[in-house]
Amino acid sequence: MKSTRVLAVFGYVLIILGLGAVVYQGFIANSTGTTSATIPAGGQYYVAFKTESSMWMNAHIEGSIEVEGGETAYAYLLTSAQYQEYVYNLQPTTSLWSTHGSSGTFSVDLPETGRYYIVANHDSGSSSIAQTVTLTYTISGINLLYVIVGAILLAVGITLSIVSLRMRKKDLGAAPVSGTGSTTEVKMFDSKQKLQ
Repeated sequence: MKSTRVLAVFGYVLIILGLGAVVYQGFIANSTGTTSATIPAGGQYYVAFKTESSMWMNAHIEGSIEVEGGETAYAYLLTSAQYQEYVYNLQPTTSLWSTHGSSGTFSVDLPETGRYYIVANHDSGSSSIAQTVTLTYTISGINLLYVIVGAILLAVGITLSIVSLRMRKKDLGAAPVSGTGSTTEVKMFDSKQKLQ
């Protein structure tokens, strides 16, 4: 009897954890970050901020980039393939987003899971100075890792709960019910009644 209760409680805890992982982490939670880096003086230098969306489905990234001191720079949001091209040419032929100036905001649906780069480099008028760039971003979407883990926890929790209920039902069915355990008929003797 005690083991069925422990099994049931464990199953219920797994159900709650599974629901939490699926609902909160899978659909509500976002990945956010703020980071800064300095582009050294010189036209050949840039900074790249790497972000992963490997477990995100229907991912969306938004945020802002700012160059301290009001100086201007170029900034791009690149896929992994676009970044490889950028490394060789220091200029992408295509990008998911780009801006030129001392600051900019972006809001982009990411086309697929994978690695993305936000790159900043000097423009022609500021290549002789070091520039500090600050990036703030939020990635939102459906996080597949938490959905999968949550679904597994739910399945195991439901299975354990069902097994514990069946074990309890079986235990209750095997025990005699109070008051019905005897099959002997009892007759009362009435002294007023004559024996025959």
